[in-house]
Amino acid sequence: MGVEALVDRFHQHRALVVAGVALLVSLEAIAYKPTSVPVEQWRDRIQTLRSGWDADKGRNQTSIIYGLSRPGEPWLYAELDTMMLAQDMGVATVNGYSGNLPPDFGLPDACATGVKRLAQGAAFNGWPTSRTASLIPRLKVLPETAACPDYSHLQPFAGALSEDTFRHTTIAIVSQDHDDQAYTITVSVTNKSDHYLPAVSLSNDPVQLSWQFVPESQPVDMAAWTTRMPLEVDVAAGNTLNQKVPVQLPTQPGRYQIVFSLVQDGVSWFHDKGMPLAVGAQIIEVPAPR
Repeated sequence: MGVEALVDRFHQHRALVVAGVALLVSLEAIAYKPTSVPVEQWRDRIQTLRSGWDADKGRNQTSIIYGLSRPGEPWLYAELDTMMLAQDMGVATVNGYSGNLPPDFGLPDACATGVKRLAQGAAFNGWPTSRTASLIPRLKVLPETAACPDYSHLQPFAGALSEDTFRHTTIAIVSQDHDDQAYTITVSVTNKSDHYLPAVSLSNDPVQLSWQFVPESQPVDMAAWTTRMPLEVDVAAGNTLNQKVPVQLPTQPGRYQIVFSLVQDGVSWFHDKGMPLAVGAQIIEVPAPR
């Protein structure tokens, strides 16, 4: 339709317009460089992902697999690897790749993202609680070497948390660690209420960690809470969860402090209910590019 509009507008130069469009299309095709990976390399990646897991034995044929990304690699590699493995093994997966991802799909860099995707899919399809609860224990996180929690004992939850849970949950930053590839924050979540703090929401309003980098000596930007990571496991009343959170450093050079909070999406921020924010003690320096 765009070409037709150009031809109608410049009808006196119809031939030149058509020739120009054809030239541009040809140049685009010539300049385009698709990404390709040798078949053997891709097979090796899938075999590494599958290593230590035999889907041909017993209950593993009913597994729903979730593949974690490798440090330093684009997130979509894990999605593609796991989709291929699921296809080869004839099992289901919560990994996927599309130009139109669902809201809050999450990156495959945390164990809990697989559970969150499963619960979100159940909520979207309107499945009953009993069906979703039966699916969660079938989730298999790959590779086998991933130190992920046992999800078989999770208690799915629906609706808003109690005021008691909001007001009696605290958060703290335990450590800040970094190497050449990643910056990892260990966060503790302590539940001092009389109710369990759920990791899985059946009503698509999960409890999640959120963080932001605040320039040194600047106030927290209450409009900048855009990051999310779901809790890895339920936090029982009187218990504490220590969870590692990989974070991406700011691109703007400067000195920062990292600040964490908790949110039940679609319901409330915990800090709006009185929970103090967790502020990192270490200053994070982002150097200017050389």
